[in-house]
Amino acid sequence: MNPQAWQDLQEALRTVLGEGRWEEALGLTPEAVSVLVQTARQLVEQGRLDEAQTLLEGLVVLYPQEAYLHTALGCVYMRKGWAEDAVAAFQCALTRDPTDVAAHTYLGELYLTQGAVEAALRHLARAVELDPAGTDPYANRARLLSGLAAALARNGVENGGPSGGNAGVL
Repeated sequence: MNPQAWQDLQEALRTVLGEGRWEEALGLTPEAVSVLVQTARQLVEQGRLDEAQTLLEGLVVLYPQEAYLHTALGCVYMRKGWAEDAVAAFQCALTRDPTDVAAHTYLGELYLTQGAVEAALRHLARAVELDPAGTDPYANRARLLSGLAAALARNGVENGGPSGGNAGVL
């Protein structure tokens, strides 16, 4: 579903249920949401992308302010090859949390696969910058991809790039 359609659906549901009543209406605790996100991660690992997508899209409707949900959904879209939807999800995540290292890394990787090397370098550099200690696995992935992006930039690559076999792993 395109981002505008999701936004319209969220607005309609909030009008019906009211702001802040999701948890009451559905009985969801933060712990329950965490379990649902973990379930989505397991579904992705099992290759059950449609089920993971449905679960995460539902959580995004309920909790649109949570950046990590948009990032997780972007990973599913990326794995499905839905680049436009993945970009939109990662950008949504970054508008909610500009320090989301995973979103910067995946967005950089996605741009790299599309041949948008400069945009890729910006996001990968930001992911690295957010992890000066070098302990975040997403930032470490960004470090590796930055080297590839820099080499592509030096060689003047405008289109194409690597195809990510591991792209979009939550």
